[in-house]
Amino acid sequence: MSDSVTESAAQIGRGIRRLRKQRRWKQDVLAESSGLSRVTISLVENAKTNVSTKDLLSIAHSLDTTIPGLLSAGSDPLYNSNTKMKNTVASRVRLRREYLGLSRHEVAVKVGLLEQYLSTTENGTRLPLVETILRLAIGLGVKPSWILGEGDLDPKGAEGEGVDYITLAKRMRALRNNRELSRDKFGRQIGLSPAHIYQLETGRQKPTIATLTAFCYGANIPYSALLDKEK
Repeated sequence: MSDSVTESAAQIGRGIRRLRKQRRWKQDVLAESSGLSRVTISLVENAKTNVSTKDLLSIAHSLDTTIPGLLSAGSDPLYNSNTKMKNTVASRVRLRREYLGLSRHEVAVKVGLLEQYLSTTENGTRLPLVETILRLAIGLGVKPSWILGEGDLDPKGAEGEGVDYITLAKRMRALRNNRELSRDKFGRQIGLSPAHIYQLETGRQKPTIATLTAFCYGANIPYSALLDKEK
């Protein structure tokens, strides 16, 4: 079994366990609901068995979610340590800044950040908050989604604008309402608690990149659907 398949199985197992505990269900309750044995549920949660797509769908259905929702619920909450995303943000911020002919000091002053903060971001040792991504997008004149890896690497074609937090919160709420889902059901689908979704939708809590990624991945939408200003 490849490393990627092994990690996917572990992620699905974590997702099932988290959503089951969110409902305060024991394994035998989920087993009865999904038509599987408690032993099978235990093995799946611990990534110790190869489970069929049919059985995964049964488990997901019992938890009012989808297979992508299980993956999202099992995503590593410490996504800020994700090396790939750090490197993506680092390379794109640096590429756009150099394309504009700006120094780190000039960009830092323009967006109200410490030069050291920008330096560690470009060196891939820090993953900025969503709030910082939006500020950098303004300073660099690019779409926030481009900084997070969407679109071609060409810095010239990255021009665009991002939204503010009020608009971001409204978009999150509109996405759920358009699907006619309660916060509880939508939370299980994307792997976030209803209380967390409420905080995001009302703008009382600013999303981290980990939260934003869980939201977009679980809802099957790109970053641009939430972060970029419409033309």
